[in-house]
Amino acid sequence: MAYIKKFTVTIRKRGAAYTLYYPYIDSEGERRQKTETCYSEEEALKRKAELEYQFTQKKFVTPNDITFDTLFETWLELYASNNINANTFNTYKRLIENHVLPVFGKKAVQDIDPIDVERLLNNLRHKPRYAEGITPEKGRKADGKKLSTSTIAFIYSGMNSIFEKAVQWKYIGSSPVQCGRPKVVNKKVDIISPEEMFPALNAMRLDGLDMLELAVHISVVGSARKGEVGGLTWDNFDEGIGEIHFEKQLQRLYKSALDKIADEKKPLLVFPSDESSKSVLALTSLKTEGSDRYICLTTPLIESLRKRKAEYERLKAFYSETGEFHDYNLIISHPNGMPVDTRRLNHWLEKFLHNHPEYPNVCFHSIRHTSTTLLMHLSGNDAKTVADNTGHKNVKQVLDRYGNHSVSEWRKQLTNKLETFFYKDSTSCNALNQTAIISFVEKLMNNPELLDQFLKLNGTPDIQFDQT
Repeated sequence: MAYIKKFTVTIRKRGAAYTLYYPYIDSEGERRQKTETCYSEEEALKRKAELEYQFTQKKFVTPNDITFDTLFETWLELYASNNINANTFNTYKRLIENHVLPVFGKKAVQDIDPIDVERLLNNLRHKPRYAEGITPEKGRKADGKKLSTSTIAFIYSGMNSIFEKAVQWKYIGSSPVQCGRPKVVNKKVDIISPEEMFPALNAMRLDGLDMLELAVHISVVGSARKGEVGGLTWDNFDEGIGEIHFEKQLQRLYKSALDKIADEKKPLLVFPSDESSKSVLALTSLKTEGSDRYICLTTPLIESLRKRKAEYERLKAFYSETGEFHDYNLIISHPNGMPVDTRRLNHWLEKFLHNHPEYPNVCFHSIRHTSTTLLMHLSGNDAKTVADNTGHKNVKQVLDRYGNHSVSEWRKQLTNKLETFFYKDSTSCNALNQTAIISFVEKLMNNPELLDQFLKLNGTPDIQFDQT
């Protein structure tokens, strides 16, 4: 086997460029020569010193032709499969395959520079979230919208992890991910007011959408994500003490991802699917430990769950006679016991709102936002208690996302009361400068005694506002 007795870097000027020559031992044990090109003498001398230092400190990275797609598969097999849960593994695999491999796939990892990474991230900001036409598996059409900032940040995190491992495995000397994580901009999510929510639940029942009504009802009371609602089983419902336990979620995962996940990271249960399908529905553990929580239920929701349980047993007995029932013990399920895909919940809600234009056009996840905002309002912005109830990983997340919205609702109520007080005989407040009204409201909110006097004068001493 060849070896290098003395590591020497030679610089030769070729036209306007400077070429560096240095020896290395390849994976077969043969002595080779590597060349690099720099475009200034200063850059060449700096690179020469860097190479010689790396060699003496045993940090020299042997030149190789490992491509990004090979590195990605190695990362999935050796790192991601053993350290990332099934849902996150599935998301990383899908996003990297769809958005990074088409650019870096066949490119040598050692040839990927920081500018290449920044250029990729910049291009993603302008990339449509869905390709033109229809995606058969998801049934989604191009809508002109770009990739969300959270999706781009997720892709960044995946690339960062992949290249960090490449450094540890000595495929490269340093990671080309030198830029900071892209900022995530939380878009405003429309919510449905409590005054609209409960008439909407009644309307769902009248329309025969009992399963949608129950799913929405659970989400409202439990501030639950749609996957958490879809993953509930009857052993999670304790009728005696009036609680429900969120401990797992329903997710759609790629079959190809399942094959690579380590046993301890695999889903709790994988449901049957068509052989032609690339994905499957599965029950997985929740996103974070804090998401595992017990929620106290309202009396009406307990009654709805009791009725649903009786219906479940009736359907179980009916379909079991023909062998068509699948007893997975799911609260939200089709008549034959199979799980209801969370996309189906979105579809049902979308169809209901199309037939009922009197309600705002929201998505299923908006129900969770509605619930959390209402809890912040009713608790006087007690973010700690609300976070425990909703399963958010920290209090700051609740305050940043919902605190301002809750306070703004109080401000609207206070301004409306101010308007009523000053304009008892008028239908408009155009005569009064709006800036003055806002200034007065701010003073009221910052002076508890003045606020109390104002509310008593207005005949509404019962309203409370958290001064903290």
